[in-house]
Amino acid sequence: MGEVLLGIPFAVNYLSAGGVYLGSILVLAIATLPTAVRKKKYLIIYILIFMLPIPFIKFYQKDPELSGLKIAIFQTNVPEEIKLSKPDFYKFLPKYWTHLDRLKKEKPHILLLPESAFPFEAGDIEREGRKILRYSEFFTIVTGLIDTRPSISGYEVYNSVLVIEKGEIQDFYDKVKILPFGEFVPFPFKFVKKYFGAIGGTDFSPGKSIRCVKAGGISIGTPICFEVSYYTLVRKMAECAELIAVVTNDAWFRDSDGTFQHLRQARVRAVETRKYIFWVNNTGPSAVISPEGEIIKMIPYGRRGYIVYTFR
Repeated sequence: MGEVLLGIPFAVNYLSAGGVYLGSILVLAIATLPTAVRKKKYLIIYILIFMLPIPFIKFYQKDPELSGLKIAIFQTNVPEEIKLSKPDFYKFLPKYWTHLDRLKKEKPHILLLPESAFPFEAGDIEREGRKILRYSEFFTIVTGLIDTRPSISGYEVYNSVLVIEKGEIQDFYDKVKILPFGEFVPFPFKFVKKYFGAIGGTDFSPGKSIRCVKAGGISIGTPICFEVSYYTLVRKMAECAELIAVVTNDAWFRDSDGTFQHLRQARVRAVETRKYIFWVNNTGPSAVISPEGEIIKMIPYGRRGYIVYTFR
């Protein structure tokens, strides 16, 4: 409910004081204000609700470390039916290279790509991802990728973000809040696992900790997909991050309300944390969001291309 404060002058700042929860209380107080006016004994409570958060409102403070930093978002726009077919996905990759060759001329410091942006896994990148390793000689690449690792039980699969610099994987983050039926099938529904093509009959494993990654000399928080919906998770990342990059794939929703509601949640998190958020979506829209929750730059839904943002 607190999301409705986006775009309302001053009131939106209540989100930075107490998150979407406090914002919801404010909306409820405004909705019931006529009752308080009629029953004056409640009026003092409403005044406290309106005034109490003011000392706790956080405002964006410029970070000199970000001055001059140039970050690119590449919206790959891969249809979901192609992402689910490895042969078709590999045939699609030349469309990437056309844009990345152009992007080299822009000379960004960091390139952000969406969730599961390639058909190969992290362990196969040296064999099947040599092209992207070569691009990492020109700019640091932060991309979503599936990662399968050996474990005591055999192997574990993670939905991860990798940092690739100078031809090598330098850092990673594993998604902590994995999605029921999207990334694992919870008990007692294990018998239907084979019918969920997105996970290929395999449950993903949750990451061990909420952490930031180091990329291009700065610290970045990288919530994956619906992790942006968790206020406490994004707030914890913001404590170690100079900026936040959300990598996601909303091709499942096409251009329905789900896609745009997801983006709206990112705008709320930007105000709550007072951080720039780079919203990196496969089919879009993708955007640069200010610490005030405003969209500064955007690639519309359904287009392939990139935007570059330079911190001043």
